[in-house]
Amino acid sequence: MSNRRTFEQLTERERFELAAKAAGLGPLDFDYAEREGHGLYIGPRLPMPTGVVMAAMHRYWRPLADDGDALRLAVAIPSLNLQWVIAEAYQAADTEAMRLDYVRRAIFRVAVEFGSRMP
Repeated sequence: MSNRRTFEQLTERERFELAAKAAGLGPLDFDYAEREGHGLYIGPRLPMPTGVVMAAMHRYWRPLADDGDALRLAVAIPSLNLQWVIAEAYQAADTEAMRLDYVRRAIFRVAVEFGSRMP
């Protein structure tokens, strides 16, 4: 990673874009998420005859908060050793909630790094 920035150097938006790239998802709609206060929206927005832009489908992507989104992200990354991540979570966290959070964050981080290596 000579000229690539580290995970810590990336903005939150860049991290989500790279993780989505690793999962083959997109486009991510950041404007809608910020305006409506929801998770990131996946998919295009369609202009309606009234001039209002509506979401084409209501699918939010929250891999840092949603176990299902995190698992789908993990499945998209062939090099991820999920067993190892879970074992690390048991060493690092005391409660189930903390372990789940640890696993989601670890999956996300690996996805960001995997996405950054993709063409």
